[in-house]
Amino acid sequence: MTFSSADLQHSLASQGRCSAGSGPTSMVVCRGFSLNILSPSLSHSHQLSHRVRFLGPLLFVPYFGPLQDVIKAHGLDCMTYADDSQLYIILNSAVRQPTILILELCMNDIQAFFLSNKLVCNQSKTEVLHLTSRFTRHPPLSNITFGQNIIPCVSKARNLGSIMDRHLTMTSQVNNICRHSSLALRNIGRDRKYINQNSTERLVHAFITSKLDFCNSLLYGLPSTEFQKLQRIQNTAARLIVKAKRTDHTSPILQQLHWLPVSERISFKILLLTYKTVNGYIPSYIEDLVNHYVPSQSLRSASQGLLTVPRSTTSTYGDRAFSITAPRLWNTLPLMIRNVQSVSCYNRRINSSDIIMEQWSTHKNLI
Repeated sequence: MTFSSADLQHSLASQGRCSAGSGPTSMVVCRGFSLNILSPSLSHSHQLSHRVRFLGPLLFVPYFGPLQDVIKAHGLDCMTYADDSQLYIILNSAVRQPTILILELCMNDIQAFFLSNKLVCNQSKTEVLHLTSRFTRHPPLSNITFGQNIIPCVSKARNLGSIMDRHLTMTSQVNNICRHSSLALRNIGRDRKYINQNSTERLVHAFITSKLDFCNSLLYGLPSTEFQKLQRIQNTAARLIVKAKRTDHTSPILQQLHWLPVSERISFKILLLTYKTVNGYIPSYIEDLVNHYVPSQSLRSASQGLLTVPRSTTSTYGDRAFSITAPRLWNTLPLMIRNVQSVSCYNRRINSSDIIMEQWSTHKNLI
């Protein structure tokens, strides 16, 4: 399909983080999307229902390929997805205003790039999220000027389906999962007496387990109170499948269904991502987050397939980072699991190892 010009409304995201250094630092996010086609013979635009997927991957990449060059010319980091582009910039309290000015100049250059390619940024859907530590005081971020609009900072924003708040507590994400899962459980429970166990389990996986597993690696290291909310959802789903009473203990039921507790499902997901990272099954920007352990002397540990665990100064934020969590969990696996040659073999070995049974014994008090 061909067209003469397109009006592509897109939002950008700038995100921030906290780190130790010469002074308090933080980071900032902006986003949105829709697609219009402008006909050269008409003065008005036509709204499309399929949005940017209309372009297709072969047309989408040439359109947005030069966008990263525009962003990197200002010294900003960026991540681009099918329907979302994000800018990342670190704010240091000593040079706060100059950094914000750089962000505004970059966004204005992006707008100029879009206009030169017959595209237009959707300024009304652009969001700015200032990520800071809840243990340090940061002055409120001033509004960002984007073209003719003033973009205020938001306290939380949806990032590829996950709700991220400005302190990365992920409480909004957990509550959103519980709210939608509870509604699904209620709907499935109404029809449970009319369907068999296999059909019920499929419905639970489709509407509940999928929500518990979606981007669940972001929840690693959260307080136990947040995990207990999700664990109650999983326990209720397990009882619903086998028609157990509300007072029945769920450990045997989860073992019967071969379900790991919520916190261990997260660890399993991180370990699987780590295996793919070590063996080159994952994009390079994730591979750069982990490093193989190379001892300074000739030691037996050099052939164990271990990863270097970076030093972290905070347990609330630093220990939750993938660059620290992944090596720490990976080094606890037996050598026979770390050295497998395929993803399917890795899943079989880790499921048949004693690690799974250890997780049951350590989480009986939580279930």
